[in-house]
Amino acid sequence: PPYASAKRDISIIVEQLWAHTWSHSSSGSHLRSIKPVPTESSHCWSSDRRVDRLLLLLRHGTCLNYFLHKCRPIDIPSPLCPFAVCSEEETVSHFLLYCEGYALPRANMLRCLDRWLSPGALPSLRFLLGNNAPSESISTVRKSVEKFLIATGRNLLSSS
Repeated sequence: PPYASAKRDISIIVEQLWAHTWSHSSSGSHLRSIKPVPTESSHCWSSDRRVDRLLLLLRHGTCLNYFLHKCRPIDIPSPLCPFAVCSEEETVSHFLLYCEGYALPRANMLRCLDRWLSPGALPSLRFLLGNNAPSESISTVRKSVEKFLIATGRNLLSSS
């Protein structure tokens, strides 16, 4: 069937173009740390739209000072973490993995996830944001990240 063959050929070309654009574009380059290779991502979504929105905001970093400062410098005067002792840019990585101001909520989150983590190791952003977690852990990871966010007082679910 020529239609099926043409459809397959077009799909291959589109996927190759997508992969090339993904790896060479400066726009959205921060997403490559979460998803190095573009692939179908329906497994990243749950039936809970509220939590999916939260994960989307975190994946893109559009809810943290580093990004918001670029968009609204008058409203968000600094790209830095709100904890004065940090003096680090508030990126997704800093917020979820390194900020000392959120050490206790992070420890609680990691305790819930220790079954899937090496002892003493920090999870990757890909693991926490749903792209590289074992299928049996995805629900637990989503809930743990949501609880972390609520515990930090940075409930981004109310962000616009």
